[in-house]
Amino acid sequence: MPDKTFLDWPFFDAAHREWAEQLNTWCRDHLDPMLADQHNAAGSNDELDQLTRSLVATLGRAGWLKPCVPAEYGGAESGRLDVRRLCLTRETLARYAGLADFAFAMQGLGTGSITLFGSDLQRQYYLPPVLAGERVAAFAISEPDAGSDPAAMITRAHREGDEYRINGTKTWISNAGVADHYVLFARTGAAGAGGISAFVVAADTPGLEISERIDVIAPHPLGTVTLTDCRIPAGQRLGEEGEGFKIAMATLDIFRSTVAAAALGFARRALDEALSRSEARQIGGQPLADYQITQAKLADMAVKIDAAALLVYRAAWTKDVLGQRVGREAAMAKYYATEAAQEVIDQAVQIHGGLGVVSGETVERLYREIRALRIYEGTSEIQQLIIAGQTRRAREERVMDHFIRDNLPPAELWPERDFSGVPELNYPERLNCVNELLDRWITAGRGDAPVLHFGDTTWGYADLQAKVNRIAHVLVEDLGVEPGNRVLLRAPTIPCWSPPGWPRPKPARSSWRPCRCCAITSWPTSSKRHRCTSRCAMWRLSPNWPPPNKRRNNSARSSPSPMTAPATNHWKRP
Repeated sequence: MPDKTFLDWPFFDAAHREWAEQLNTWCRDHLDPMLADQHNAAGSNDELDQLTRSLVATLGRAGWLKPCVPAEYGGAESGRLDVRRLCLTRETLARYAGLADFAFAMQGLGTGSITLFGSDLQRQYYLPPVLAGERVAAFAISEPDAGSDPAAMITRAHREGDEYRINGTKTWISNAGVADHYVLFARTGAAGAGGISAFVVAADTPGLEISERIDVIAPHPLGTVTLTDCRIPAGQRLGEEGEGFKIAMATLDIFRSTVAAAALGFARRALDEALSRSEARQIGGQPLADYQITQAKLADMAVKIDAAALLVYRAAWTKDVLGQRVGREAAMAKYYATEAAQEVIDQAVQIHGGLGVVSGETVERLYREIRALRIYEGTSEIQQLIIAGQTRRAREERVMDHFIRDNLPPAELWPERDFSGVPELNYPERLNCVNELLDRWITAGRGDAPVLHFGDTTWGYADLQAKVNRIAHVLVEDLGVEPGNRVLLRAPTIPCWSPPGWPRPKPARSSWRPCRCCAITSWPTSSKRHRCTSRCAMWRLSPNWPPPNKRRNNSARSSPSPMTAPATNHWKRP
């Protein structure tokens, strides 16, 4: 009896729970008898192809392909693909038969790009037959030298009038030789991701042939597709030229979570089989399940399954409800669920003992079927790179927003300033800090609160105030700013405004006349001229710069130090 308690989680609504219950009942009544001899199909590609087509047709007639198509074309959800329903379907089908899960998944993956980016005409032509199980779909992106790095593909599509001529090779293509159409990606522009476009290519297009069938340990239709001067109408392109990589990633963004769901289905079935075997097998006068070492294995399996389920349905819920990209969440789900399922199934085989490696046993079949899920639609290693990359980017965003979002003092501590004349500065998130604010926040006991992160260093408010005090010393002692004047500090790339009433630094004790835009943040970079760091103004030095007493004999290119600036002003406006 499969575990159904996860359906009570808040990720699902009543429609999802009803769908899962009905599908589970149908699978028990129909799939088990239909696939009783599935293992015998491994030796014949023709039998395997026929079984795959039969599964697609059966799922279509029963209405279980609805999650693959929007409601406008007869599917389940209006205007979009319901990722939670897709995941529930794949998990349930995988629990009963890996080939049934495969047949369902390819109907979705092979038309997902059409659903997301196809024209109305393309959707009307392709989606209803796919929904009915009358047309088999495929997704062709991998190449012999472009698997984990699809941006390196070399299959090329040349535009010739109202047609494209495609030449190249696609391999590891599921449903190769069975599909009626392929969503195919080819290069139409320069190297890199921006030069790829997406097309829908009919299987009977002249020049397209299945050059090789690939036999794998868990039998399903897999092969190599070769395209030689394959001509298709320009209307078969999805989206615009150069959008192919975006189309592929958006499609995988949805269906990568469903791979994790399939792994979850395999793992649940393995745990069910392990429980049945451990309770039935007698060793030393007691069931195998009564031994603590067996219970430890079962507990570990159950924890891994629930953890994987949480990741899977978090990713699906985030995509459905929040409507945002789930690259990181989907990668986490696929990585953990597939790796955990491999471990769960391996433990189930171990609990079965010698029976676990006998051909035709359920756990033996699961052991073969799970292995490919750790590779296709992004290997586990690629998922790790995605997770790490997005985690690092998220940290950088948190660092940038750390001061504003996490440590911004309450409004009552902000100094009273009238920014009414300068709308650009009339909201606190654009104002980095002023000494008055630091004094108040430190007095409030938050001097050690983190405010800036860079590299491995973290500054608190007290640290920042110490740096500000050092800057103030330079301003007063070297630039002649009078105590009490306020100076706006900013990054070189941010425009600088001078709010009304803000005193400007006096240049009496300095030879420098500050750039009116970048103020104290810019210094001359040569003996002839100075360009503002924000590139909005330029000031030139007079021809007699530097004065004789400040010239250096060993370097005509060296810039004068602001700490040793001459006593007279040599600035001129251009």
